[in-house]
Amino acid sequence: MHNTSKLKLALYRHWNVLFIAVSGIYIWTAIIGPIIALYAFPSLAVNIYKAYSTLCHQIPSRSLHIHHGDIIINTNTLISIIQLGEYINLETATYQTALCIRCLSIYSAVFGTTLLFKICNNYYKKFLITLTTKNYIIFGIIPIALDYFLLSRIYPITAITVVTGLAFGFTTIWYSFVDISNRTTNFIKIYGANSTI
Repeated sequence: MHNTSKLKLALYRHWNVLFIAVSGIYIWTAIIGPIIALYAFPSLAVNIYKAYSTLCHQIPSRSLHIHHGDIIINTNTLISIIQLGEYINLETATYQTALCIRCLSIYSAVFGTTLLFKICNNYYKKFLITLTTKNYIIFGIIPIALDYFLLSRIYPITAITVVTGLAFGFTTIWYSFVDISNRTTNFIKIYGANSTI
């Protein structure tokens, strides 16, 4: 068997572990960005904020902030304040996370649901419960659309944003994970048997 075929088979076998790792790193980097800025790595923190700004609006009033006590002005914090001025609130001594509350909720649900399904898949080799397209639209897409286009424009409520973000992330993974898991299982059965030849 060729090395590329072995690599492809390994990726199919462990795609969910790779997905868990990537989504976990993505979430924690968004949260840890402010902490990196706090401990005097402003250029790295700026790059993190810029990278996430391509996928998230990062509006301060709709983002989480990490409180770290009084900001002590020294050379390092002065550099941080200059480079990260739009992400630091000097009045409350907080650093903004690199993702807004909605995005953080969605990606956290993606990470948690993928991890949950991976654990369940180890015990139950094939998923029997699938989420229909109709239920995905009703429970995943419509609530977040209503929150985004209607509720958050009139009167934004953080709890509703978190719940709709979690619901969207959870249902998106549920809707797609079962199909991907079943397809990769079939691929492994077909090509895994041929790899021993």
